[in-house]
Amino acid sequence: MRLGDSTFGWLVGEDGQTEFSDEGYTFTGADLGDGWDLSWNVMASGSAFMESMVINFSVTNTSSEAQNFEFFQTHEIGAMFPTSLVGGSVSGAISDLNGDGGFAGALSSDTAIYRAFVDATDSDPFDGFVVGSLLTGAEATSDPFQSGNFAAESFGSMPTLPSDPGPNIDFNMGIALQFTVGAYDTASFSASFVAAIPGPGPFALAGIVGLAQRKRRRR
Repeated sequence: MRLGDSTFGWLVGEDGQTEFSDEGYTFTGADLGDGWDLSWNVMASGSAFMESMVINFSVTNTSSEAQNFEFFQTHEIGAMFPTSLVGGSVSGAISDLNGDGGFAGALSSDTAIYRAFVDATDSDPFDGFVVGSLLTGAEATSDPFQSGNFAAESFGSMPTLPSDPGPNIDFNMGIALQFTVGAYDTASFSASFVAAIPGPGPFALAGIVGLAQRKRRRR
């Protein structure tokens, strides 16, 4: 997490609580500092053909002014993907804690709150390859002591997730989230990212359909 000029980090297996299984891991925890209070739940799983991560977290701005937060989460993949299909989603909410109404939103009208990326080694300067951006310029507000929601968005989800053509993936995948939170407000997000190696079935079917269409045009 980056807040102003300060950077904070938490590592699976060392911070919080981590439960490992044959499919992956669940990483939960909470922390706080000057002007912020954070809790998280990260679930990741993978195989030779598919990798996925789901992130649920909540951050409270405990300062008297609005603050910009940036979260950068990476997941090491088990094997290289020579090509990929990708997809992801995000939803969010805002809650007001001090009676002045709640607010959370993108850093600017052309900045996405959510970015799914692959093969990043650094968050500042960011050097990953972005495969999906969601909630561009989005904002959520609430009445005093009430909650409000972001409209959920997704990519690569038709007809099934993941379905968008993606790049080769060499070593990791991740989700970056950037947003502003009003004073004494809590922002919560649920985000996912899935990458898979395409199987022969969809492409073989596409080839058969394409051949049939060409035959019909010749008649």
